[in-house]
Amino acid sequence: MDAIVTAGGRITGRFAQKAGTSIKALINLGGKTVIEILLSALRKTPDISKIIVIGPISELEASGACTLADKIVPEGENGAENFLIGLKICAQADRVLFAASDMPFIYSDVINHFIAMCPDTADLCYPIINAGVFAETYPKHNVRSVKLKNGDFIGGCIFLINPKVLLANQDIVENVFRSRKSIIKLAGLLGVRFLLGIITHNISIEDCERRASSIFACTCKAVIERHPEIAFDLDKPQDYEYAIARLIEQTK
Repeated sequence: MDAIVTAGGRITGRFAQKAGTSIKALINLGGKTVIEILLSALRKTPDISKIIVIGPISELEASGACTLADKIVPEGENGAENFLIGLKICAQADRVLFAASDMPFIYSDVINHFIAMCPDTADLCYPIINAGVFAETYPKHNVRSVKLKNGDFIGGCIFLINPKVLLANQDIVENVFRSRKSIIKLAGLLGVRFLLGIITHNISIEDCERRASSIFACTCKAVIERHPEIAFDLDKPQDYEYAIARLIEQTK
């Protein structure tokens, strides 16, 4: 299958100043950019054939960080557009792997395991990691988790997707991206009762799967992963600082 790497994320302010770049994918850790770390992991994953990066072409090419990618495609105006660009590139495929470009600890065994865990019958597979498992590997690093009936979980940074099914529901995909940061819009999309269930921790993984399947008109599956590396990304300055400190500790 092909892999789509979304590399359009930007950082600003103190974060960008510390990292020495405004492009998240080009954050350097231990002599390698985070996108190089991901591309190396993908290239070592047997199920992955072609790797396509969506992002700022001139900056990515100038950095030399994407030599392991087969192609770099110009980014769109926002995350939703980049996601749809990726879906359209792989429109004829049965499955495609989408990956964020800012996972500093990702490696091929993690990706292999996730792919193996995804059922063939699912159109959209999303990894979730028990918050306790994450904390064991990354102690004292605070990340946002969702408390469900089954436990506390953290979302991953990789998806396995049937592009044909989601392209058939393109308007819904765009609506989900537009709604994700607004409680009011999310209530309209998910339904007030479901949203209240999340807030009161009265929703299970299975409830989430059914609701997502209803929204996207396809079969959605949450895959409980054992590898927390799939959920560690560089969204905030403290993520970057933690990653740097951990790398320093590992080299002692």
